[in-house]
Amino acid sequence: MKIWDIRSEKLALTFSGHRKEVKCVLFSLDGTAVFSGSNDHTIQKFETKTGRVLWTAVGHSNVVRCLSISADLLASGSFDHSVRIWSSESGKCRFECNGHTDHVMSVDFCPTNDRILCSASDDLSIRLWNTRDGSCLFVKERAHDDDNLLARFTFDGQRLISGSFDDTLKVWRVDGTGAAAAAAEAVTGSAPKKTEERGRTSEETAKEAEKTPEIAAEAQPPMLSETEVLK
Repeated sequence: MKIWDIRSEKLALTFSGHRKEVKCVLFSLDGTAVFSGSNDHTIQKFETKTGRVLWTAVGHSNVVRCLSISADLLASGSFDHSVRIWSSESGKCRFECNGHTDHVMSVDFCPTNDRILCSASDDLSIRLWNTRDGSCLFVKERAHDDDNLLARFTFDGQRLISGSFDDTLKVWRVDGTGAAAAAAEAVTGSAPKKTEERGRTSEETAKEAEKTPEIAAEAQPPMLSETEVLK
């Protein structure tokens, strides 16, 4: 891998570490690290300034084709048909997400809610995943008519755009990500809890907390609705 200075157009640094071809690269959000996926089935994290390998993640059994980053998570998609969610700090695998039946070609965290991850596969489907437990939230089967399927969230997280070898781009409305996040928070306890509220007693607050599992059960999972086809 190589880092280039775009102002001077000169080579800044060369990274070495993988044993086979590099298929995808990605900067960390703060630019201090670079992540890469390779045909050697591994993911590596490099220090941007020095090129030093910070960790090597092993888990996939085939080519690592795509990566996506959030605040503290890294997602990968592989030709082994799986999506994995890793700690971007330690390189430990948190969840292996199974369901696709062909190469995973793209992964992308929702920019406004990193509890939601999308993946697109050569099985022609797009999936949405809960990054807090690795569960599949939604599957859009036959999203396109040909493979090499890619999908990305828009910056506001309200839509997905997908493309494939069928010569089309499709725009999908993403419904229910807020509800899905509420469910994930209720189940995992990851949501910040209010400790004080004007006009409410401690007993009322405790009763409200007891209702949290019900809210999680009733929350609707996210869905994709096709809004436009661009040819």
